[in-house]
Amino acid sequence: MNICLVNDKPIKLLLGIESLCNIGFIWYVFNYSEGFLRALLPPIVENFEITPLAEHFLLWWMSSIFTLTCLMLAAIPSKYSTNTLTVGLIHVRRFIYWSLFGSEILCSGLLIYLMQYFAEEHWTLFGYALLLIFTILPLWRLFVLFIKNSWFGHIENMDETKTDKLKNN
Repeated sequence: MNICLVNDKPIKLLLGIESLCNIGFIWYVFNYSEGFLRALLPPIVENFEITPLAEHFLLWWMSSIFTLTCLMLAAIPSKYSTNTLTVGLIHVRRFIYWSLFGSEILCSGLLIYLMQYFAEEHWTLFGYALLLIFTILPLWRLFVLFIKNSWFGHIENMDETKTDKLKNN
């Protein structure tokens, strides 16, 4: 029996675009972590210093995003060499979306806490932009997970004639 996933072009496109965005963001943060934190956290004290713990936490978070990005790239193809791997793609794609949803909720909560900790007049435009992104993205994830769950694809058995037609195209 030969199977493949069909009707999964939207999620493949979304995973590909998000992977590229994540790779650029990860590269920027790994190379300029102190600059990223200085843009995010307002310098309200004269000798404002980014602690090594803050940089370490940021790089740890970026490592987890890198892991999810690798999973996203692995979940883009619609067919793998075995049927078990092909069937598991739907579950991997949903796991990726749930994991990203959780990390974005955590980040938005952290940004809201930072906004309350620092006076609102000292908050940076970059901080507001990140808060907006981390508020909209979880809503998008819920939309895809619950309303557009058909985007993850569904399994179809491929008989000899369909397989031959696919090979000829």
